[in-house]
Amino acid sequence: MMFVISLGLQAIQVQAVAAVPQVSYRTHVQNVGCQGYVKDGAMSGTSGRSLRLEGINIRISGMNGGIEYQTHVQSIGWQAWKKNDQMSGTSGRGLRLEGIRIRLTGEISKYYDVYYRTHVQSVGWQDWQVNGGMSGTSGRSLRLEGIQIKLEPKPQTKTGDRLTYSTHIQNYGWQQAAGEGQSSGSWGKALRLEAIKINVAPELKSQIEYTTHVQRIGWRPYVKAGQMSGTSGKALRLEGIKIRWQQNAPAAEQYDIVYRTHIEGIGWQNWVKNDAMSGTTGQSKRLEAIEIKLVDKIPVSQVTATVNKSTLTVGETAHITATVSPSNAFNKAVTYSSSDTAVATVDSTGKVTAKKAGTAVLIVKTADGGKTATIKITVTAPVVTVPVTGVSLTSSATTLDVGKTAQLTATVSPSNATNKAVAYSSSDTAVATVDSTGKVTAKKAGTATLTVKKADVSKTATIKIIVTDPVATIPVTGVSLTSSATTLDVGKTAQLTATVSPSNATNKAVAYSSSDTTVATVDSTGKVTAKKAGTATLTVKTADGGKTAISNIIVTSSETSKKIELTYSVANGEACVTGFIEVVKPVIEGDPLDLVIPTSTIINGVTYPVTTIGEKAFLNRAAIATDDTPRYVIANLMIPDSIRTIGDYSFGGNYYLTHLTIPKGVTTIGEGAFELCRRLGSVIIPSSVMTIGDHAFHFCSALTTVTIPNPNTSWSDAFDSNVIVNQPTS
Repeated sequence: MMFVISLGLQAIQVQAVAAVPQVSYRTHVQNVGCQGYVKDGAMSGTSGRSLRLEGINIRISGMNGGIEYQTHVQSIGWQAWKKNDQMSGTSGRGLRLEGIRIRLTGEISKYYDVYYRTHVQSVGWQDWQVNGGMSGTSGRSLRLEGIQIKLEPKPQTKTGDRLTYSTHIQNYGWQQAAGEGQSSGSWGKALRLEAIKINVAPELKSQIEYTTHVQRIGWRPYVKAGQMSGTSGKALRLEGIKIRWQQNAPAAEQYDIVYRTHIEGIGWQNWVKNDAMSGTTGQSKRLEAIEIKLVDKIPVSQVTATVNKSTLTVGETAHITATVSPSNAFNKAVTYSSSDTAVATVDSTGKVTAKKAGTAVLIVKTADGGKTATIKITVTAPVVTVPVTGVSLTSSATTLDVGKTAQLTATVSPSNATNKAVAYSSSDTAVATVDSTGKVTAKKAGTATLTVKKADVSKTATIKIIVTDPVATIPVTGVSLTSSATTLDVGKTAQLTATVSPSNATNKAVAYSSSDTTVATVDSTGKVTAKKAGTATLTVKTADGGKTAISNIIVTSSETSKKIELTYSVANGEACVTGFIEVVKPVIEGDPLDLVIPTSTIINGVTYPVTTIGEKAFLNRAAIATDDTPRYVIANLMIPDSIRTIGDYSFGGNYYLTHLTIPKGVTTIGEGAFELCRRLGSVIIPSSVMTIGDHAFHFCSALTTVTIPNPNTSWSDAFDSNVIVNQPTS
């Protein structure tokens, strides 16, 4: 009969026994005295009260056998072993317990292991120890404060496993043995492997050895089956492992040792075998679990062979390629031989050398199974070589315009020369190039000498090529753009004029485009058509060199000019927009308005440039008027390049604004200028802006990111704390 237990990491089959024993224990605690007995993993002592254990009694019941234990006592050291409910430690002397060892004796030790761990001053709970291992400290003057003890059945003897292995895990200690291919360790719990033991079944009559890479230590010496590789009680992770058969192990002829590890942050690695490393080094990653198994080696079933050249001239070489099947055969070694080494020889790498005219059979034979494959080689007598005595060169043209081509013709003498291969070169590839076929391409005006060479006999011939440039191309260096109008009503047109520099440039072709064709379009002649209220950037681009220039266009709705009239103040010959008067009263609350600020205005017959938008000029144009009458709301805002200053609170509270382009002429954005524009999700700020006032964009809840291209732009509390501001540092 068997049953399954769990150590919190994996299920393990164990041998059932006639009775289920219990372990009971009590401790003598500072200022408390003897506590009551607890059992089977419960804590005896205290935690978080800084009280020392001074003595302990342990007993078992339910099975024949006994339990022994010894304690390390302050100022005394290790006491003699006590057993079966005797007290170990002291009472009434105020001496702390510092360490403990526990072991089973008699019949119970055949079926059970005793596990225990202690709660140590300033350390907390230590890893579980088993069967006599020390829990606690020695020489550090640290008190034991609590203890847990439990009995665990020994693992079932597994008759089918050729190897078993056990790992020591962080916080849990040694696990029960796992059989071939089973996982030992854990994953998903962030627990490190600290040590491993591997055993091989006696019937294999072979020895295994293994090494581990340990945190801060590196690779440990190889150990034999049953020995620990790694550390215990040092809290050091295993990072890698290698496993192999010992030299001349009989099982090595039949089995590969195959293994894989589960690595922190990576998961299960691919399977490796026979002393290959599984894990990592130099990455500080812990091993968390391992699986090991023996895999039958695959015998060779056949071999095939090919040769890259089956007919050779005396002195030539070729190479045999042998393919062993199956591809995963354990021993792919082969040998090569020749049926007639006077005709052809073959070395251990498969290199064939032709010796004399005739035929020979080349044989490939596998070390495993003696499988063979053959190849027939024919060797011919060497060919009589006719040497080259000279070479001459002609060209289909000796004068070329830039971009044109010609063909060189090389004539090798004598006509029956064995090797007529030649190579071409140019003395100045900037003037003319020549390819491997003799094709010449003219690159720029000048002269170049073209050479043909017979490399093996150093024979050469040359010809001179003259390249001319009949028409010099004058490149475009720049382009500028003007418009017959920069402000248009919907449906109106304007004409763009592009000026290409220099005036005598060879290719003056240009193309036009609009940044927003829903606002304004531009055709191939530069004709601009206004589509709807808004702003657009019109771009001209030269075909030669890709030079560009731009012109901004403002499209206004004729309806807007009928609805409102802007108001101004004048100072120092410049106009400041102060607000607007409703010429036509809105019918409903929230009637949308496309607000276009002009570049200039005429007041009393005098034209003034508009350079400033005044303080509170359009404040709260999304709010209801104090007398509850309907009001226009600003839905779209177009600001011209003439504006230099946007005043304090000039557009605050305009809820319906969704995007904003600050023109390149603006240098100052005032305090609270766009505060409470809650739908404003897009703002473009040019490099001309030097100052952005406090609260300028506060409570713009749709705004998440702003780019300020000028590293010298000054701002402090202009944006909400959640807005990401991208500004270069220099």
